[in-house]
Amino acid sequence: MAALGAEKGEQLNVVIEGNRVFLEKTPIAEEELTFEALFKDYNGESFQATPHEFEPIGNEQW
Repeated sequence: MAALGAEKGEQLNVVIEGNRVFLEKTPIAEEELTFEALFKDYNGESFQATPHEFEPIGNEQW
């Protein structure tokens, strides 16, 4: 757990390759997010946002 930087309760991926077993921390992007979890702290207040358009400055693919 310490070598992975994982804490109790975190999900881990188990990868089996041949006769080896690997444990990996589950990337945040792979964790299942529910609608309820995304909006758990939202209480209905409105907000204002101004969209910004950015120009590429390097090798970005737009």
